[in-house]
Amino acid sequence: MPLQNFVDESEPTIDAAWLNALDVFYTTLFNSATTAGGALTALGFSAYVQTILNAADAAAARTTLGAVGLTGNETVAGNKTFSGTTTLSGATTLSGAAALNGTTSALDTGFHVVGSGDATKRARVEVDGVATATTRVLTVPDRDVELGATFDAATTFLTGDVAMNNVSNYFSGHNTGSIGAAGQKWLVMATISMLDTAGAAILEGRIFNGSGAIADVSRGSSGTNNIVVLSLSIVVTLTAATTFTAQGRDQTATTGVLLATGSAGTSNKATAITAVRLS
Repeated sequence: MPLQNFVDESEPTIDAAWLNALDVFYTTLFNSATTAGGALTALGFSAYVQTILNAADAAAARTTLGAVGLTGNETVAGNKTFSGTTTLSGATTLSGAAALNGTTSALDTGFHVVGSGDATKRARVEVDGVATATTRVLTVPDRDVELGATFDAATTFLTGDVAMNNVSNYFSGHNTGSIGAAGQKWLVMATISMLDTAGAAILEGRIFNGSGAIADVSRGSSGTNNIVVLSLSIVVTLTAATTFTAQGRDQTATTGVLLATGSAGTSNKATAITAVRLS
């Protein structure tokens, strides 16, 4: 209170307009507002702002705003577009359909593909063996591929001579057993050794798949006990599991022999069939 008012005991006068306005403001606020909400209304806050300020906690306020917190677990609904550089650190799970456009990089130790039935089954790509400042490209062929698949390969040998005593018949050496499945590609190779004990002859060898020959070749022997070695190979795409057999035939006489042991003298190595799965 100014000194003059003490001398003449008069009421003080507030001359500054802003002080008068402040006096009216506080008089209105404290005379009419009996609750926090009333105070906010008296102060001119909208209902939307009052809802935010009255929220019991930060999570409730974010819900009102439709905002996402920087900590804790929350679900973001709807379609969101992130432009510019976006960094996802820590464990990140993308559920549902996710489209990554543009150049996207992920640490090879952090990006995993997990099993749809058992998320503990995981696979990742390791690229640390690539030379510095080098990009290697994995190109997928237009077919199903098993990465790292161990393809089957086996050779079986004829273990005893087989008499070819009918010029119309094919005589079987050893076979691969039932191998493969529909859609698989196999390389099948056969070495067939034969002779005729009576004289020169036309000797024929083939690879038989159970329904017909898939490779067939013949050659003439020069005389008695002259060994003819035929080599055949073919790549086939299976329609089902198949057994391949090396077969021989003497087209000239009934004195032909399909040999287990050839001129080198190594037992049971002269006639063989090999199958190698390619895909």
